[in-house]
Amino acid sequence: MLDTLRTLPRAVRYKLRGQSYWIALYTDRDPIYEWDCEWYDLPRAGLKELRIVCPNGQVGVLGKAGGGDRVLQFKVAVAASEPIGRRTLAHVIGMLEDPHLPAGLATFFVWDYKERRLIGPVLDNVYSMQVYGPIPNPNLDVLGIKP
Repeated sequence: MLDTLRTLPRAVRYKLRGQSYWIALYTDRDPIYEWDCEWYDLPRAGLKELRIVCPNGQVGVLGKAGGGDRVLQFKVAVAASEPIGRRTLAHVIGMLEDPHLPAGLATFFVWDYKERRLIGPVLDNVYSMQVYGPIPNPNLDVLGIKP
């Protein structure tokens, strides 16, 4: 069975495991999928759209010309001793809005693993996110965005 899973396309494997993933679409190159590179290494030039693809078939789309340096994604997870172990609670993508709006204002989509649903688009502040419970003081450099 494990060998059979390895022969399936990655998008199908993610769906079978109940996982969400991101796709970056560009004006001048092929799409880049989550499994193609680390988020921090994602090319930002020419990025026109960021998508979160959910195991139930829902897709959240964020796009804006010149938004490559203002996108972010992260996963909310918990690590505990057995029997819980390590578990992903949510997968978040976001894009900072126009720099002329209040500092840190962003649009988000969240795949909620517990409720098995896509939340968004939601407007929230990247500096004190409430989009999936309180997520205080994120490190924007680690998220790969430039405020």
